[in-house]
Amino acid sequence: RWGVLGAGDDLREVPTEPGAYLDFYRGVESALRAGGPPPVTPDSAVAALEVIEAARRSASGQGVVRLG
Repeated sequence: RWGVLGAGDDLREVPTEPGAYLDFYRGVESALRAGGPPPVTPDSAVAALEVIEAARRSASGQGVVRLG
């Protein structure tokens, strides 16, 4: 279970990290029921969405999409 990271001819295999979705949803429950901190900050959520949107635009043939 290896992923590939890089661009063009500069590619390398990287190990796939196991997810921790159960921990995330436990954090959501704690935030909603007990007023605990959210498992992800709003800024982190927005940054992740920006990366996903840039990847979508890049994959649709718009070339390199720079973030920041």
